[in-house]
Amino acid sequence: MRFPAFDHPSTGVAVPVSALRSRASCGVGEFPDLVALGAWASDVGIEVIQLLPVNDTGTNSSPYSALSAFALHPLYLRLDDVPGAGRYATEIAAWRRKAESLPRLDYPATLAFKLSV
Repeated sequence: MRFPAFDHPSTGVAVPVSALRSRASCGVGEFPDLVALGAWASDVGIEVIQLLPVNDTGTNSSPYSALSAFALHPLYLRLDDVPGAGRYATEIAAWRRKAESLPRLDYPATLAFKLSV
């Protein structure tokens, strides 16, 4: 992998995708939430974004326990973007309300709900 040469000091941010919760996400930050992070970073002059690993870890919540070097974790999918998920819109909206009312991510329950849809 090649990295660009920086001829100046750069500013960056390190963040787990799970922390990027938005109104559209279901209790956990999701891949589409990266768009808002990128826009914010650009607006404030941040040039580097570092993410914790987003590989599939199964039921293990550690981002460093990947089952595969190639599979992305289904936890970070936006259910509204999954084909056919429209028939579960009521359940997704109810889960979103429940999960967003919690002070912390309920990893096992959120993963189980997303996999059930």
